[in-house]
Amino acid sequence: MPGVIPVMQQLAGVSGPDGRFLLGGFSKGAVSLQTDGGDLEFSRRFDLEDSVDLGPIVLVAPDIAWIRVVDATRGTAIPGAAVRLGDGERVTADEDGIARVSPRFGRSVMIFAKGYLHAQFEIAEGAGRTAEQPLLLGLEPAFTVEGVYVAADGQTPAAGGSLEASRPMANGSARRFGSVAADGSFSIDLEPGAHTLELSAANAGRRSLEVSGSPGEVRDLGIVVAPASAWVSGTVVDPDYAPVAGASVSYARPSEFGQMFARALGRVATVTTDVDGRFELHGLELGTATLRVETEEYAPLEFEVEALVIEWVDAGFVELSRGRRVTVRSDVGRGVVGLDPGGKGQPQDLISADLVDGEAILDLVPEGPFVVRVSTEGVTVCEKDVEDATGDAAVTCDRSAMTVTGRVTSAGQPAAGYLSWWAKTNRNSVSGGITTGFGAHGRTSALVPTGWQELRADLDQDGRYFLGAVLPGDWEVSLNMPDGARQESRDVTVPEGPGEEFTLNFDYGGVSIEGVVTDSAGAPVNHATVDLFPQRSWVASGPDGRFQVRDLAPGTYQLRARFQHDRSDLVDVELRDYNDRQTVHLELRDDPPNDELLIRLAGGGSGFCFVEMEGSYQQVPRIDGGSATVKLMPPLTDRVRVACQADGRWILTGWQDLERALERGVDFDPFESDSSIVLEGDPSTAAVQVTGPGGWDLGKLRLWFGGGTAYSVGETISNLPEGEYSLRWGNQVRTVWTERRRAVEVEIEN
Repeated sequence: MPGVIPVMQQLAGVSGPDGRFLLGGFSKGAVSLQTDGGDLEFSRRFDLEDSVDLGPIVLVAPDIAWIRVVDATRGTAIPGAAVRLGDGERVTADEDGIARVSPRFGRSVMIFAKGYLHAQFEIAEGAGRTAEQPLLLGLEPAFTVEGVYVAADGQTPAAGGSLEASRPMANGSARRFGSVAADGSFSIDLEPGAHTLELSAANAGRRSLEVSGSPGEVRDLGIVVAPASAWVSGTVVDPDYAPVAGASVSYARPSEFGQMFARALGRVATVTTDVDGRFELHGLELGTATLRVETEEYAPLEFEVEALVIEWVDAGFVELSRGRRVTVRSDVGRGVVGLDPGGKGQPQDLISADLVDGEAILDLVPEGPFVVRVSTEGVTVCEKDVEDATGDAAVTCDRSAMTVTGRVTSAGQPAAGYLSWWAKTNRNSVSGGITTGFGAHGRTSALVPTGWQELRADLDQDGRYFLGAVLPGDWEVSLNMPDGARQESRDVTVPEGPGEEFTLNFDYGGVSIEGVVTDSAGAPVNHATVDLFPQRSWVASGPDGRFQVRDLAPGTYQLRARFQHDRSDLVDVELRDYNDRQTVHLELRDDPPNDELLIRLAGGGSGFCFVEMEGSYQQVPRIDGGSATVKLMPPLTDRVRVACQADGRWILTGWQDLERALERGVDFDPFESDSSIVLEGDPSTAAVQVTGPGGWDLGKLRLWFGGGTAYSVGETISNLPEGEYSLRWGNQVRTVWTERRRAVEVEIEN
């Protein structure tokens, strides 16, 4: 199910006197099988779709290779280097840098050593047959940074913290992550060059440092003192107000990757309540912070605190609840039920249970609305929103998915490749993945909202495809061709009709414009984006740099290619009739300034900005020292808008001309944001959506800082810019105008 980090199964068995064995309980997918014990062995990797009899298995002598890990610069041995094989096995090199490896599942090895950059190598057949003639593998010396991180008092170790190093690259930045030990010490091996280090801990604020160094250099930063920061304390209690000891209280520090990735990447400060239920957590960013409380016996709880200046914030008593019991029934006999509290799509919130004989029971569900999804064999077949906010609930979620079939043609002939289907739900949410492991046992954990679905439909030789289960609703479908090129996506709607078959054909016209994308040296560029104007659509180039734009009406068009920080000139193309076919050559060149938007804040400050072009996704740069630079990704549109939260203050702008913004930059004065909206009324479960100047939804913006997408009665939204705001709850709408240094009170009526 989307949003769930996969777990690798490990099953073992013993062969009987007749040599036979039986292993059960596998899930479908990639399987690695190997014997253990004795001088002979068997190993194989295959895709498991159903039960299988492997027949006679012949044990053979293992494939052995000897390697010697050395310093690539000096040729000296690196004792104790760690060698990780494709099956997950780890081997340690001896004092002479020599290790014996058995590449059962692929001939790739990953090697790690303190003070060196880790590297992946391929072991050629027959290489390193003896320990006397090992295969030499060289590691490049790293730039090592170390030190001791302490709290703002200059003495207390910043225990259990995290370290992040980033360096600019042509397409974004490269990042490495490390940890701060209990005594505050840290050490990290980096690529030679310039880096930004960010240190943080639960008992200390965030410290950012600029460092640079050469290969083999060890930079000892000594004692690094954390800056003074806001901190929060409180007492976690149960419904009877008895203290809850051992509860986890965490704070995900704001990140340009969003709340979801912040937790996945370890940008989380965590403390544990003492025997009296007390906790104290440091390092809060100014503004609204969301804290999360978790413990085995109670439902997870998120609550907000606000720090307007560097000061102590008293959270008071934080009361936990045993939550709700939700019973889910379905006509799907066996599968998995996923429950998403609040429908926010955050992986840490997801509660799951096995569906057995059409029923699943989920406990410790937080109060409030939720979304239920039923999946079978990894495919979601039912989705249901539940608005009941309190108390135990019984939900029926029967199969609502349809079978979708069809045929894809290109210029009247069967198309080749596959279709990518993306559900258009939660399109504004962040998505991505984190890859862990290596070789056969490597895993990429999809970090996507639980409402986000991606389906793949392979095309057969006649261009036909089949999807056994597609939920009704709006989807975005694109054709991916065998050469790696991708055609413009199309919007489709799958109707209601559980269990029925829906036929949907895709016809792509003949080639209207084709060509090749090359770099300045004339080499073809793979995965370059080719923008087409005035449609503002795009296609992608394949490994040979070639691309095709299909089914265009007669007229005049402009094309431009982009790849990382390079782009081509605009090329004019005229199509005289529907049968016209034009060929163009797009040469990339280095021209980054026109793609960079500079944001400046008066009086300095730190925080994040949200940059959005018409019809494109948001990009989120960090503000440090009062400025931020964001490299806009194609296709560029005519207008752009920017929203920021800096030092706890909201900045919201409307749409403005993109070309002028790129030329002059965008300037803000956060100290002009000093108005407030107070949501008053009787306690209720009303969810209030707030839209501010520029059309910005404050709830969606707040997601990056850990808050919910809606506001509640009793909340005060502080540090807002002057302007018009629209508040929606239930079937009611209220429009208010804020003024400088004034608070507007809004009565929220049920």
